[in-house]
Amino acid sequence: MPKSLQSWTRKAWQAIWLQHRRRARARVAPEFAIVLGSDGHGHLTWTLTAPSERAFNIYQSDDGVTWGSPYGGADAGALSQDCSGAAGYFRICQCDEAGVDLPPYSNVVSSDGLVQAITLLSDGHGRLAWGLTYPIDMGFHIHLVVGEQTSTFALVPPGASSWDCSGVAGEFFINPYDPVLASNYFPFSNRVVSDGL
Repeated sequence: MPKSLQSWTRKAWQAIWLQHRRRARARVAPEFAIVLGSDGHGHLTWTLTAPSERAFNIYQSDDGVTWGSPYGGADAGALSQDCSGAAGYFRICQCDEAGVDLPPYSNVVSSDGLVQAITLLSDGHGRLAWGLTYPIDMGFHIHLVVGEQTSTFALVPPGASSWDCSGVAGEFFINPYDPVLASNYFPFSNRVVSDGL
């Protein structure tokens, strides 16, 4: 066999062998991880790299290095927790039924400890406006209360700070809403009254 053909055959075999090895390594299941996010004020959200039916322990630290006992917890299936009002650093991990940590721990995020407050104002006829302690990238649910019945009146897109509900009589209140996660968040605003005119 000519030398150039031997060289090519050896290189082809090596390339095929390396390709099979790369494919085998790629088939290995990815390691489980929790990716933690925060709005900087203690509203925690997380994603998982694989499905899980376990609850979570939430840890808070003053320095981001020393972690004591769990600050709080979240039920299985939860992907968010409101820890506003607590300044410092947060991380989470899964836990078993007895509350024992099951590493790995998430990344660390920080919170300035501010508590969100929503002040809702009305002209008395249903034209609503609201102010926030700090801005958020969420929409709002506007709730209508008539007698004993409470219902969602409108979904307001992110960035809005007013909404016209004139012509509808009753009490209104709002709360933040994440359309991506389809989740309601606290706090709820004060209630205002509309005469429906």
